Amino acid sequence: DRWRHSRAVGDGMKGCPNNCLGRGSCSYGFCHCKRGFWGLDCGISLASIAASELRPAPRPRIHVYELPPALRRACGGWRLPEDLGDRVLISPQLEPRAERAELFWLYGCPH
Repeated sequence: DRWRHSRAVGDGMKGCPNNCLGRGSCSYGFCHCKRGFWGLDCGISLASIAASELRPAPRPRIHVYELPPALRRACGGWRLPEDLGDRVLISPQLEPRAERAELFWLYGCPH
């Protein structure tokens, strides 16, 4: 997105969620995942889906909605640490299937 592209990425600012977990490349705030991975941070795979079927996420189960990078800045007056969204993406409570989740998260609102 233009905001991240127009500013140098410093120590406290990441270009993409969880820096794509090393499973993809970051371009304009969007992870372009390697084959076999998908999601905001390339954190979902067929293996992770199969594992979640066998052992559901602990409660509360949180599903993360994927918004385009350009919409991640439209958060009004909300100010949350960017790492909070990254932590949700790698938490054991992450639920890849929305119908099984109790809570929902919109990734965004970086500082």
